[in-house]
Amino acid sequence: MQASLTTKQQHSSETVMGEEIQTESFMKGKRKRLKKKLEPIVKSEHPEPEPESLVNNGDLAKYQTTADNDELRYLRYSINERYSSPRHLFLKSDKSNEFSLIVANVPAYLPTNFVEGFLSQFVSVPIQEVVVKRTSALNGSKSYGQLTLSVVFNDPSGVSLALENCQNVGPYRVCDFCKVDMPSVLRNSIKSYRAQFQSVKEIEECVENFMRKQDEEVKETKRLAKRKFTEPDEEGWITVTKAAKKVGKVIKLKKDDIPLMGGLRRKKNYVDLAFYSFDKKNARAKKLAELREKFMQDKKRIALLKNARKFNPD
Repeated sequence: MQASLTTKQQHSSETVMGEEIQTESFMKGKRKRLKKKLEPIVKSEHPEPEPESLVNNGDLAKYQTTADNDELRYLRYSINERYSSPRHLFLKSDKSNEFSLIVANVPAYLPTNFVEGFLSQFVSVPIQEVVVKRTSALNGSKSYGQLTLSVVFNDPSGVSLALENCQNVGPYRVCDFCKVDMPSVLRNSIKSYRAQFQSVKEIEECVENFMRKQDEEVKETKRLAKRKFTEPDEEGWITVTKAAKKVGKVIKLKKDDIPLMGGLRRKKNYVDLAFYSFDKKNARAKKLAELREKFMQDKKRIALLKNARKFNPD
């Protein structure tokens, strides 16, 4: 009995010692992993100084300049007095070309030469060209969205000067360097409406082209028809058709132009007999008398019609 108790106690003590050893090994492994994670952070916060024999002052300055040029810089500007809200152009060096400066966030509705005007204010190096590299429009159109430009200088120092001084100058105004035509919904609607209709000049050109083509087709048809009647075909036959009879034209003449009806007779000159004033008065009085007589006849006829209507034989 006592032997069995001693064996149980030994077994329990061995189990406890094994658990303690496992816990201690687990904690050691956790400390090692945590130490590995903290080593790069500590090194970055407290970097070890490099020996002077390996890095000189010129290489260090060049390294710092390269690191600064890789950062994204901005240039402040506005459109004009009416559209005076602050805007920004983003500048960055082009790693593929040391002469090139990348300028982003350029509105597509503004002319690109204002970017060249901005840079010429604080960069003394002349600009060789300004090229549109890409656009933010989904369809790839360079008339919408935001453009990304590549400004190429004649010397790489122009890129460094632009990146160093761009945030310390401005804001510039676009209207001082070029004419600004801001987009408008009304202006775009009018432009699209007018684009649906052709101008008078375009219509005239279209009509002239159509008539010219029509005349050429008619001439070609006549030429082929004439050739068909005069030249034999592949088998040696000549097509012969019944020609239409020519009918004489009907000439219409006036009565005076026909000789048999007095066309050759000379017209008599009309002479006004009522040349004097008393003849004119007599003619006027005669005409009034005729009208009065006609009036009396009409009056009698109307009276007879009235009596006939009132007549009642019963």
